[in-house]
Order: sequence, then C-alpha cells, then structure tokens
Amino acid sequence: MDSREAQDRFRKADKLFTYGRYEDVLVELEALEQHFPSNHRLLNAKARTFEQLGRLSESLAVCDRLLNEFRYEKIQPVRDRVAAALTRQNAAPQQAFWANEPAAEDAEEIPEAEDASNDAPAAERRFRIKPVRLALLAAVLAAMYFGYISYLTGGILIAGWFILVFLVKKLVGALFMRLFTTPFRMKGKALAGATCTVHGHAWAEKPADADGNGEDEDEDEDEDEGEGEGCNGAPDRPLRYVWIDVTITPQPRTSGFTHWEPGELMLAPLSMRYKGLDDMDKCFGVRDIKLVVDGQIQEEEGMKYHGPLRLRILAGVPEDESAFKFVYYFEQFGEIHLTP
Repeated sequence: MDSREAQDRFRKADKLFTYGRYEDVLVELEALEQHFPSNHRLLNAKARTFEQLGRLSESLAVCDRLLNEFRYEKIQPVRDRVAAALTRQNAAPQQAFWANEPAAEDAEEIPEAEDASNDAPAAERRFRIKPVRLALLAAVLAAMYFGYISYLTGGILIAGWFILVFLVKKLVGALFMRLFTTPFRMKGKALAGATCTVHGHAWAEKPADADGNGEDEDEDEDEDEGEGEGCNGAPDRPLRYVWIDVTITPQPRTSGFTHWEPGELMLAPLSMRYKGLDDMDKCFGVRDIKLVVDGQIQEEEGMKYHGPLRLRILAGVPEDESAFKFVYYFEQFGEIHLTP
C-alpha cells in the first residue's frame, strides 16, 4: 500500500466514523494496520472505534498497548472511560481483557509469565533490557572486572551504546513519521496562505445525530490544551452549534496540490498552538457543509475544488470560545469571530 492509498483510506475511515458506520471504519483501519502496525494514530482510532461498537475489552487492550509500548498518554482518558464502562457491567477490566481468549479448559496453554508481563506496570516494563543488550552489557562488565579493558573505557562503551540505541530509535521514529505525514503536508499546501471572508453566522440547534449528552464525535483529550470536539472525539465541554457563511480563497498555485476538499476543514481556537496532525484531535470537526453557488445553496458531495469557494459550514464549538481559525492538515488560516 503506497502513501497515497494509505492517506485516502485513513480519510475514508475518519468520514465513516463521523457518519457512525463503525464496522466499516474497523475494516479500513485493519487494512491500514497490516502495513502500519505500529502507528499510534491508527491504534488510537481503533481503540475509539472498538469503544463505539461496544467491544470494550478490545478497546481496553489497544489502550493498554498504546500506554505500555508507545507511552501515548493522550489515550489515558479513553482507557479510564472504557474501564469504567466495564466496571459498570460488573466485570473488572482485567477479566474483560481476556474475554475473547480460549475457554477455561485451554487456559493452561497460556504461560503464567505472559499474564504477568501484560499486567506489569508501565514503569517496570519501560526499563526492561532486551537479552542481546543484556549479554553485551555483561560482557563489557566482565572485561572490566578481569582487567581486559579499563573502567573508563568500559564506562564509555556502555554509555555510548545506550546513547546510540536511543538516537537510532528517535531518528527512525522521526523519519517514519516524516514519511507518513508527507502526503498530508503536500495536500495541505493547497490552502497554504489562504484567506477567508466571513459573511455572517447563525446559531443553530444541536443536530439530530448528536447524542443526548450534547457530545459530538469522539475525542482525544489533552490535559494541557483542554478538551473539545476533536475530529475523532466527544467533548466534555458544552457545545453550541453554528452555521458559518464564509468564502475561502486559496493562494494561486501552479504546481503540487491545487485542489482542496471542504470536508477536510476543521476549526480550532484562534489562540491554540497548532503544529500538525498530532494536534488535530484538539480541533473541532465540521458537521455539515453546503455550497453557495450564484446565491443558491447546494449539497457538498465530497468533491475537490480549485480556487475560491463560498460555503455554509455547520460546526459544534465550545460555549466558552468565540474566536476560531481554519485548519487544513498542516495549514491554518483565517479568523472567525462569533458573537452571541
């Protein structure tokens, strides 16, 4: 699967999630996971999809993997929510985790040590040394003890080895993330430096497909930036809904991506520091989009457009925010000020 196909399938899964078609979302995510098994954004989306499907034990398992393997702390609120739901079903999270494992008569086939490893706290697993590294460390220590190398040389070798491993891990991770996000950076350039003209706005009732708690889509919460309606997330902050009448005008481009998709737009608080895809979960998803052509309102059918476009956008925004900007992948532009 090339990067373009992966990008298209991820966008498709995101839209399917918005429409509540969670089984179809899971199909797309599992196809992507075969090619990107260690991508934390895919695992994040998979955990949330399992939660929406009511497959709480599987959601909890993915959350634990994100926490233990990737130190992805942003998933902690989701895990807490899933664990609480399991508790309400009178099943402890540890029991529910094995709900889909072999029956009791087959339990002896699962080594006890494996259970202990999965139940080990993250802090204990974090500093576990792999056997090969442990053997090398023991060899250097033995050489130092028997005088084959000096303590200074041994210390330098040990420190240098761990520094090298750390740097290689960071470099490979950064390179992989750069390669994965390159298509999104290129696509976002279609609206680099774009401007927007706001013609007006009108407050609206909560859409019928929003749940009874006033929550919209699922959310990746962040303690530092606060909570909100992310592209995949459900807000804890009260939302109000607004139709925004706006014309978006891209900068002229003669190369690269020149077409853009209104359905990929999001809103973010004007004061929020947006750095890229990892911050998309702090943005606010668009609920509906209409085209305004020659004064007539038309349905937007997920097409790509070139040049300026007048839109009417329905979005859910926090009640305590009044100034927003548009976000399009890695690009951000415009100012939208909402009055009561």
